[in-house]
Amino acid sequence: MEKDKIIGNSTKVRFNIPEAAKTADGVYVSMKINAMNGNSMDAYLKINYADIGKNSSEGTKENTVSISQFGGYDIKTVVTYKDNKVTDLEVTGENFAGSFAVPNQRDYLPKAINKIKEQVIGLNIKDQTAFDKIDTVSGATTSATAIKNAVIESLGLKVKEEILAPAPTTIAAGTYQIQMKNMTDTVEHSISASDSENKVTATLKVDANGKITISYPVITKEAMDVLAFNGYYKGTTLTKKGSEETKNDENIVTNVTMPLTSNKPEQTYKANFKMYVPAMSGLNGTRGGITFDHGTFDTDATITLYWDTLKEIKTSAATTTPATTTSTKPSASASTTKITAPSKVQKVKVKNIKKKSAKITFKKVKGANGYIIYRASKNMENIKQLQH
Repeated sequence: MEKDKIIGNSTKVRFNIPEAAKTADGVYVSMKINAMNGNSMDAYLKINYADIGKNSSEGTKENTVSISQFGGYDIKTVVTYKDNKVTDLEVTGENFAGSFAVPNQRDYLPKAINKIKEQVIGLNIKDQTAFDKIDTVSGATTSATAIKNAVIESLGLKVKEEILAPAPTTIAAGTYQIQMKNMTDTVEHSISASDSENKVTATLKVDANGKITISYPVITKEAMDVLAFNGYYKGTTLTKKGSEETKNDENIVTNVTMPLTSNKPEQTYKANFKMYVPAMSGLNGTRGGITFDHGTFDTDATITLYWDTLKEIKTSAATTTPATTTSTKPSASASTTKITAPSKVQKVKVKNIKKKSAKITFKKVKGANGYIIYRASKNMENIKQLQH
């Protein structure tokens, strides 16, 4: 039963019709009338079963779904339509709980409502394809997905389930491109959000022994950062053996390279990442099964590979054109020396030891016979070479 929020009068009543009453043309109901000193009276509710469904081109459809992540809350959707076209979408949140009740209610849900509503208005309620194409919103993915699915279910349509192409039995040695998706498990967020489907292009390398290595960008459009790649799962064991992570100047992970350790290619693989949510910087302890440390937490992630997008990267053989000028052919005794550029200096640290004096430490680079150190202002101006 729904009531007027101001006066408290009933505005809508819902009940199940008894099976025995479905052979009649209606049912008796008992109601309490305030104007009659609160006395009850019976009324006969006539039902024309024959006309049910005939005027389905207009009406409303309701649904309620629950979100359990970050405290959790309920989302109620009411779709209004006429001539089979959506004319309005009303979305309300209820029962906000946990430490994130305020941001969920104030920030994330309104953002998701606006994004989904602007896409739903005008759609044909029977057009499955149109509703499948509704895009969610970065920064409020969970809420937007819940609203989208609630609307789809209320209209009797099916929530789109991803159908993955089977993984190949073997892959020939070479370098390939492949589409992949990387989604965290504890709270579903994309860390591969380069497009609306949360997919990125990864590089797959297969050696002569069939060993596969994948390299992929780490991208998040949510209000969170990826601080570290904790490793990948080999069976149930988390390991970083043979893997590498790349970070930017802000110490945020931007790329990961890791081996695929299964005996044969699979559709999905598991990894683990350390995440940081600035809005949760004051959060510590275990909440909803997640252990926080000043807004940081570890989470498993599922890497999904779309094998039907696998494409080999073919490199053409280099060709040389003879020079038109006369050249001197090297003598038999002449030799060539291969020069290899040294690797990038890693783990650079600067520590102030006294006024106008600092100590710089870094990891020694194999093969280097010297180092050149520069200093610059904050904006990379006034660059000056120091003694080395």
